[in-house]
Amino acid sequence: MSLIKQMREETSFSEGERQIAEYLLTNPWEDLTIRQLAERTYTSNATIIRMCRRLGYEGFRPFKTDFIKEMESNKYLAESVNYDQPFREKEGIYDIIRSMGTLYKESVDLILKNIKEKDILEISRLIMNARRVYIYAIGDSMITAKAFANKLMKLDIYPIMVYEAYEDGAVSYNISKEDCIIFLSYSLGASNFMKSFRMIKKQHPKQHIPMVVITSNRNHLITKSASCTVIIPEKETGYKIGTFYSQFAFGFIFDTIYSVIYAQNYRSNTERKWNIDKLADR
Repeated sequence: MSLIKQMREETSFSEGERQIAEYLLTNPWEDLTIRQLAERTYTSNATIIRMCRRLGYEGFRPFKTDFIKEMESNKYLAESVNYDQPFREKEGIYDIIRSMGTLYKESVDLILKNIKEKDILEISRLIMNARRVYIYAIGDSMITAKAFANKLMKLDIYPIMVYEAYEDGAVSYNISKEDCIIFLSYSLGASNFMKSFRMIKKQHPKQHIPMVVITSNRNHLITKSASCTVIIPEKETGYKIGTFYSQFAFGFIFDTIYSVIYAQNYRSNTERKWNIDKLADR
């Protein structure tokens, strides 16, 4: 869930915490210190800290950083499409084509406003340096992850799709600090993920295993435990005709990571790809 949506819908806020959240949402561009915010809302520093902790933050400073970033991301983005249901019953083919085009255009703008260069570079480095790469993904996300794995195979990197053979127990047992784990999920809501996460932590309590998480759920325990994250804005919120946005976002991120890995050894990778293509033509 996006931070702004969380602030609007949080049901556990006290009256003072709700007052603070509403003030920030109404006056998002005021650059206030915690003391100034307390004065404006007739509350206290302690109440502000409690609000931040309910939202998953240790204090006001990290909360403020993410709040400003999310507001900036949404500032210039004029959304004209419903990400869950981009077209309606009896809509014409031309209108459907236009709606899908708009969805993808807006998705690119949204992702570019949120993606961080350092995160993409770090994930690429972790994958390149890993002995083995394990991808935890299910459903539609597994299909997207397989496309990514297919690209990496051309570069002599062979990711393992953990849930494909239902061997997450064996995989979790064999993982080491020389490996890299990737959790790919829009919400991380499936029980499989927490089960695997607990198995990894139980089996390797003292090892720091590089873990990448790509999701929209910034407050999930798995996300907070990651070595590196890519957080996509939450746009799919209800009944979906298809997972258009989330899988497009994941594909875009994976294609970018692949491209960065490719570019690190551009000549040798181009030669390798050229040789592979020649073999296929025979």
